[in-house]
Amino acid sequence: MPTTIPNVIKHSDLPMESITYIDKNIKVVNKTEAFWDKFVSHDKTPKCDTIKYRKQVLVDPVAIAKLEEGIIPDPTKIRVVEFKDSLLNVGSYLKYTRENLNNLDDLSEMAANQLAHERLYDLENIKFAAFKGTTCTFTKTTGTWQAKLLALKTQMMKNKAKPAADGTFLFIAPGEIMSQILTEAGEKMQGSETGAKILGDGYIGTYCGFSFVERDDGEMYHDTGESTSLKHNAYVFVIGKTEYGEFPVKARDFAGQNAEVINNGISSSDKNDPLNQFGTIGSRIDGVGAKLIAPECVLKAEIDITNDFVAGNDLYGADLKEIKVEVSSVGATSTTEDKPTTASKTDSGKVPTK
Repeated sequence: MPTTIPNVIKHSDLPMESITYIDKNIKVVNKTEAFWDKFVSHDKTPKCDTIKYRKQVLVDPVAIAKLEEGIIPDPTKIRVVEFKDSLLNVGSYLKYTRENLNNLDDLSEMAANQLAHERLYDLENIKFAAFKGTTCTFTKTTGTWQAKLLALKTQMMKNKAKPAADGTFLFIAPGEIMSQILTEAGEKMQGSETGAKILGDGYIGTYCGFSFVERDDGEMYHDTGESTSLKHNAYVFVIGKTEYGEFPVKARDFAGQNAEVINNGISSSDKNDPLNQFGTIGSRIDGVGAKLIAPECVLKAEIDITNDFVAGNDLYGADLKEIKVEVSSVGATSTTEDKPTTASKTDSGKVPTK
């Protein structure tokens, strides 16, 4: 009769302590290192398959002209527009072996960092894609940056946009653009403790009614695809809030707090691992999405930085325009459906999105 040895633990799986550490790190990274998440409003509806937003739009020109902050408009002059979009599922995983389990600290740290930053990458790109989808662009202007900024501020006010932070509009751009503005502004660029607290890393200061935030990550640049040379453009965004005090992009992801950590131990492998050599640890978030509900509150430009921003390069794009909603009758409800936008990367460790 074989002898049984009591109290022997088979080391073929990650312990609960490691899974808890990974889960905690994913949530901490999403909370502390997110950039675009700071400029969106969050949808708190229960879990569902689609994301819907309702926006109230004034349709009477006289009522629009008389609109004053703090005064409720005539309800008969308001039309409700409903936006509808599909939600996405994002996730990724990594494999581990029995050898990895011999050093749980290293495995837990590697999994926590990789999965956390991949979740952050997914969620941030979904939100950035929403901002990039605005139909309002900077107009081509001449003169100093001060003149350009005053023109932008005037257009935001015409579009009924409200200040977004610390009583100012937001100006988000990479370092190549910020260096020109700082050179011109000099000591007129004033710091603000409130602005620094609200906007966090990247905050530079306040000038001409704007809070300047530097963003140098890859999504702010793109190759134009022209064959003449390596021609690159940089994105610049001016952001305000809606007349109802919301950010122009709404997101449904609960700031990454609903991330699920999934551990499949070595003994649970499928046909892709017939010898039960590998286990997997992954993170998945179901039902995330972002929607631009107020394109008039986001102005965008693409600025040529091919030659290190050679003197004479200027803002360009379509004419500034005020977004208007065409209506057939007051009080009607219309629905517009858009395809989900996401810039999530894909590799062998990514689960398919809806």
